[in-house]
Amino acid sequence: MLDKCDDHCQVIQEMFASVPDCGLTVLAILDNQLQKFFEMVSDVDDATKAGSKERNYLHSQASDFLEGSENRRPPSVVIPQCLRSTPPTAPKDVGGDEGPAAKKRKRAAKKATDDESPVTNKEPQQAWSIPEGKAFADCFAGAQGNDSGWPKLTDVRFDTKRNMCPRFQVKGACTKDCTLAHTVKSKMSTSQEAEISTRFKKIFGK
Repeated sequence: MLDKCDDHCQVIQEMFASVPDCGLTVLAILDNQLQKFFEMVSDVDDATKAGSKERNYLHSQASDFLEGSENRRPPSVVIPQCLRSTPPTAPKDVGGDEGPAAKKRKRAAKKATDDESPVTNKEPQQAWSIPEGKAFADCFAGAQGNDSGWPKLTDVRFDTKRNMCPRFQVKGACTKDCTLAHTVKSKMSTSQEAEISTRFKKIFGK
C-alpha cells in the first residue's frame, strides 16, 4: 500500500495544490472510514475472530482512494461549511421567494419613481419664462384657465397629439407621468410658436 502511495505521490501533490480544501477532504474521508471501522470491530468480542470484511475494510477503502488518484479524480466528501477555508458560493438570484403580489408592488414602486423623475426642456425660451417676482402658481393655478387650451403638439411618448404642457415650457422641466406634450420650440410650426408666444405675453402682461 505504501508503494502505491509513492507511485501516486506526484498526482496527490498536484491535487493538494489545485483542489480547494483537498487536505481537509482527505482528513474527513479518513475520519469517516476509521469511525466506520471502529463501529464494525466494536461488535466483535474477539478481534482475532474478525471476518475478512472487517480485516480488509480499511485496505479496500485506501485502494479505492488511490484508484481515484490514478484516474486523476480528486477525492470528494460533504464537509460542513464551518470547517472549509473557501467561502461559500452565493446562490444565483432566481427571484427568491417573492410571490406575484410582491413583484407587482416592486414594479409599481419602480414605475412611480421613474414617472416622478424630471424631464428637462433642452430649448428653454426666456420670453416664455415667468417674470421675476411671480411664481408658477400665480399664473397657472386657480380659475384663470391658463393651464388649458394650449395648441396640440406632437410628443414621441404618445401616438396622438396632446395639448402643450405650460409647465414644461415655463419652468423648463416636468415629470415623465405628465400626459401633456413636452415639445421643444424647434419641433413646433411657425403658427404654433406664434400662438404660444402671444398667449404667454397676455398671461405675463409683457
